Amino acid sequence: MQKHEIIILIPCFNEESTILKICNEANKFAQVLVLDDASTDNSKKILKKNKINFISNVENQGYEKNLIKGFKHIFNNLKEKKYIITLDGDGELKTNNISKLIDFMRNEKMDLVIGKREKFNRFSENLLNLIFFIKYGIYDPVSGLKLYKIEYLNKIIEKLSNKMFLVDAVCLFKKEKFKVSNIHIEVKKRKDKSRVGNNFTSNLKMLRIILRSILY
Repeated sequence: MQKHEIIILIPCFNEESTILKICNEANKFAQVLVLDDASTDNSKKILKKNKINFISNVENQGYEKNLIKGFKHIFNNLKEKKYIITLDGDGELKTNNISKLIDFMRNEKMDLVIGKREKFNRFSENLLNLIFFIKYGIYDPVSGLKLYKIEYLNKIIEKLSNKMFLVDAVCLFKKEKFKVSNIHIEVKKRKDKSRVGNNFTSNLKMLRIILRSILY
């Protein structure tokens, strides 16, 4: 598992206050590709000015569709890559966690490593965390920090939904008996509001994800 085999995907929507710092820090570990989801602030200007590789959507696609588009771009255009790390662009997930995931993947021969947070932003995430552990033995499937082995992600890519925060990717990895594990990660509280909606809409979406996860 070499540095040139890894790419870090950073979904970005209106993250002008954090995106440059995150990209600069993440670039120490592997190549960075930002997935700009039609930001309306200065995010794209910052990326251009600092010559950071990015793909920009003409229209806002949403978190899941944006990442899935990024996955397929790598499959089709960066065939030398063997591992994908996803890292949220809001600064909540510390970049020093990246090396932890890489080391764990290398040493334990996993197919998917999920960064496990100790605290969650919404009550529904606590419920999802509990149910997912009972059913799959895995914590925090909605975590924005994951390390995928591309060989196995490519096998399930066409089955992924645009409505599950990629929780279904974890379900599919477990269903196919690929090797999945958690590792504890550090987080810090974001300074501004979430980009995925207010508490009501986020909790409602999370409850739907919980139901679908139970029935998966």
